[in-house]
Amino acid sequence: MKKKSQVLLINPPNPDPAPNYFGPPYGLSLIAASLRRAGLGVACLDLDDCARDPGISSAISAARKSGAKIVGIAAQSSTRDAVYRMSREFKTALPEVKIVVGGAFSTAMPETLLRNSGADAAVIGDGEETMTELARAFLKGASISGIPGAATLTKGAFFSAPPRAQIKNIDSLPYPYFEAFDFRKKLAPALLRSPDLLGFDPAYNYARGRRCCAMRASLMLISSRGCVYSCAFCPMSGEKGIKIRFHSPEYFVSMAEDFHRRHGVRDFVFGDNFFTCDRARALKICGEITRRKLNIRWMCMTRADATDPVLLRAMAGAGCVEISYGVESFAPEIQKATGKFLDPALVTPCLENTRAAGIHGVLMLMSGSPGESEDTIRTTLTSCRRLAPDRAMIKKTRVYPGTAIHSAAVRAGIIPRGYYDGPDHKAPYYTAELPRAEFDRLGEFIRERTIYIDLPEKLSKKDLSLRQLILLAYHRAERVSLGGKKKDLLLLPFLPEILRLAGEVGLHELELRTDASALLCGSTLRTLEPHIRSVRLLVNFESAARPIHDGVRGRGSFAASLAGAAIWRRRGGTLGAVIRLTNSGREDLSGFCARLAGPGFSGAEFSLEPRPGLSGVFSTESVPKWTNLRSGVRAAADFCGRNGIAAAVSGVPECMLSDIPAVRPENRAPFDERLSLSGEPVPLSFERETLFKMKPPRCRACRWRGHCEGLWKSYAEHYGTSELRVRK
Repeated sequence: MKKKSQVLLINPPNPDPAPNYFGPPYGLSLIAASLRRAGLGVACLDLDDCARDPGISSAISAARKSGAKIVGIAAQSSTRDAVYRMSREFKTALPEVKIVVGGAFSTAMPETLLRNSGADAAVIGDGEETMTELARAFLKGASISGIPGAATLTKGAFFSAPPRAQIKNIDSLPYPYFEAFDFRKKLAPALLRSPDLLGFDPAYNYARGRRCCAMRASLMLISSRGCVYSCAFCPMSGEKGIKIRFHSPEYFVSMAEDFHRRHGVRDFVFGDNFFTCDRARALKICGEITRRKLNIRWMCMTRADATDPVLLRAMAGAGCVEISYGVESFAPEIQKATGKFLDPALVTPCLENTRAAGIHGVLMLMSGSPGESEDTIRTTLTSCRRLAPDRAMIKKTRVYPGTAIHSAAVRAGIIPRGYYDGPDHKAPYYTAELPRAEFDRLGEFIRERTIYIDLPEKLSKKDLSLRQLILLAYHRAERVSLGGKKKDLLLLPFLPEILRLAGEVGLHELELRTDASALLCGSTLRTLEPHIRSVRLLVNFESAARPIHDGVRGRGSFAASLAGAAIWRRRGGTLGAVIRLTNSGREDLSGFCARLAGPGFSGAEFSLEPRPGLSGVFSTESVPKWTNLRSGVRAAADFCGRNGIAAAVSGVPECMLSDIPAVRPENRAPFDERLSLSGEPVPLSFERETLFKMKPPRCRACRWRGHCEGLWKSYAEHYGTSELRVRK
């Protein structure tokens, strides 16, 4: 913005910015390119990660400096409050400037956007031609009424011109004008880097916060518009006209080559909703990338029924490193109800073929879709236990403008009249068919992966380095749980290095398993305190009874653990506790939880396992029969529920917990893994079921058998299996 510009395009402040940087806003960059090709001066401003009020001030200042006569603001439902306020403040500070709003929210709800923002015009649908015509008319002082694809308010009345015809030949568009944004600075960590020996370069594989793909910073390019499917939860479901339009393989690869050769960009996201929709075209794109010898890496999203070994090998050879598969549900009735129409039986071979090609496969699931019930979510849970995706993403269904489920949500009162006039940036959950409590309960049925690592005091030469272990763990999981093999983790000499690496890669869910007594040492507390908001402690108790815990850990250790946990809480930290169930401790569970309860105490796990996340055999000498434990656990779970503490039971089959509905059973974490020091991931649920647990013959008739691990063999040998309850 060093020289005067006629048009200023703004990506407004986002209250919930994306965790990954995908380059400048794609739609605005295409609008900017089209305006430039029409001979108009254009400046751009990306305020995505700015706070709302400072961002608005920056936008007005930029408009003054650029001399812009027209300001275009992109609008999403999540950014509408910033758009409303920005537009109105522009009208106050620079009343002569014309304001045009566009984007997905403008297309879905143009009247709402115009009435709340006071903008001069809203763009509906493809914006390249409409924005160019609006800009020319405004600069000439001509009327904009009748410009196809534009909507206005005239004397308070909403007027929408005839729709603009879709751009059928999208190869006719110029490349996105990314250069108008300071994108090289944000992409700098990812430019032309070589991966380390594992192939996981932290500069592009690890994002800050909630990752949605492996690359932290990459440039998005889109080779098509639209989708041939009309999934009920997707904004594409309301698309009118031609369902999908493609760039030619030559155009698309030339665009990638241009940014690769001119700007040194190596890492790309091919952002199509359905990249392999046309198999032949996808093969041609891969062939062109290979023929031109482009040294690039890229990711894409597609369907599990639209890949095959030949295509996957071609994609890998052309630089594809990750594919996200939108599966959503393994229940056929959900596939039909949502309009996705995917055969769940194809998912397992798809992931296997993806892995065989050397590409990371990401499984994307949703809970709470139209038609969801406990039976359908259990069907998905059962299928997940047979899978080992490189990563799994699980989200609850939300309602967005323009989706097929939006009308049902309006009818059900989920979206009340005037909702979009307000500032709530989070799309509401789809609770048109389920009460909110049931929706939330089903949403907790399948947990995203936790990776468990137990560290020795010193890593050997054959082990991966600490850095490699953490990077590999974070690549595979949203949560990473670290513990010490023989010595408490907080006493290991490389604790500061762990915390430094966690911050470097943006590890936002780091759990440290400890007995917390080390927090009584001032130096340990000082080491941890700068990370108190990004680290959760999981405090392990051998029993809720002091004598048993002290008998295992040493005299005074029970009191020291409680004192350490209290110190951590007082400093503002969060923690959970794992309490082994024992004969002497079973009647003290509620009182024990009361001693820990308070700010920062978020969860209690009552365990019949040797250690959290690990498989093994326990001695039954100190463990009573579950029948004798049940009342104590139920009382403790009730206490936790009343005090906002999440309660879980591990090591006990779900059928034995039917009278304690407030606790989370162990089978809700089908993706959890233990990472060996050599870097080999071991699926925990599968390991426990096959090596350490058993199911008696009558369990074959149980409808929950597919997602049940069974009963510990050593427990069954001691107490039998009569407590198991077959679910018909």
